Amino acid sequence: MNIDLTSTYEDGLAKLNTWNSRYSSFELPHKIVLNIFYRKFTIDSMFERALNMHCATWDEGYERIMNLYGQVAAAEVHSNLEDWISQDIRVGAQRFSDFHQFIENARSGSEHGLAPIQYTYLLHRVLDELVVTWLAFTTTGLSPIDSITRLTNFEIETGQIDNYEKIESILDQLGAENELRKHML
Repeated sequence: MNIDLTSTYEDGLAKLNTWNSRYSSFELPHKIVLNIFYRKFTIDSMFERALNMHCATWDEGYERIMNLYGQVAAAEVHSNLEDWISQDIRVGAQRFSDFHQFIENARSGSEHGLAPIQYTYLLHRVLDELVVTWLAFTTTGLSPIDSITRLTNFEIETGQIDNYEKIESILDQLGAENELRKHML
């Protein structure tokens, strides 16, 4: 990938540490997964608007997308998240119910119960940063496919990329987990 994800990884670890000291061992697994979905619903909700932005530079595009992210999170996602979770609405390729067993394992005190949730949080944090970075490339006038090439160094053939789930899947297949593992060594 043509991006340094060190700060994304470190920010994810810092958030996990903050939540670890803030929440009980019963609350913590649910809160971590909830935060995965907070980010995913925000990106999904802003996706079309971000994809239609036009900016002179990648830096300007990234800044505008992050501003949009903050606005959408506050105005649209914050007040709806619990309802969407209770309705088990799919976002990207995930539903909150996909994580119920992991949450219950962690809550039961399983020695390895929390680790998979933390790993998944970091993986989705990296994956979502790749999506936002890709969106910033599209704001500069690059096509969705050329934006993937610029970000990953891979040339791919695919149909139209017009939703969060599609680009999330592509970037996952192109190595998001490998990017995370680079930082975990």
